[in-house]
Amino acid sequence: MWNNFSSGKYKAKILYNSTYEHSLYLSMPVLKTYTHFNAYVVNCIYNWLMSYLCSVSFCMLDLFLSLMVFNVWGHFKIL
Repeated sequence: MWNNFSSGKYKAKILYNSTYEHSLYLSMPVLKTYTHFNAYVVNCIYNWLMSYLCSVSFCMLDLFLSLMVFNVWGHFKIL
């Protein structure tokens, strides 16, 4: 987003023959996310949502794994 802001792509005037930079380049044939601002905003929100969901799921799986390890360790300690 900083590269887009610093190059002036969020200004009121329309910059012709320019493309928005994304952190992820997804193939979306319906939306022209690289040339239209509204489609860029939709794609940006979608990227944020997917990044959040993936990071939360990885953290939750890691926490469940550590919980299982401590549970097994506690059972072995009782024996």
